[in-house]
Amino acid sequence: LRWAAATVLVGFQNHGEVIGVLRGLLQAGNAAQRKMALYCLRDLDVRAPDLDEALVRLLDDEDRDVQLAAISSLARLATDRAGAAARLMRALDARDPRLRRAAAAGLGTLGERSESVRAALDRATASPDASLARAAVGALRQLRADRP
Repeated sequence: LRWAAATVLVGFQNHGEVIGVLRGLLQAGNAAQRKMALYCLRDLDVRAPDLDEALVRLLDDEDRDVQLAAISSLARLATDRAGAAARLMRALDARDPRLRRAAAAGLGTLGERSESVRAALDRATASPDASLARAAVGALRQLRADRP
């Protein structure tokens, strides 16, 4: 039901009001609301430096699902791609394997092709966590394929 409601929100024509409500939920909502607000903002393709700040803050949220949504959203929406890449590279060392995998995939989506990103993903390909290694291989492949 939450995803259906999110789909309806994304379809609204008056994006300004919807975006304002979603931004408010990032700060004042419960974990489920923060997560869904992140996904809605991602799907609305909202990009702004002040949103980057909120996304980065939510990478450290106490709820893992909010952190996963923040990783996905930051990878798609970041206006400061180098800064986003630095935060996603840090998440490659998270305790939770889902966060590590999401960070690797997010680096591929972000498209930041710096040497430090490629080196971090190369290291992740050698991880004993096979899922992380696969995500890192996929991200590197995506970075090569997206090359102009």
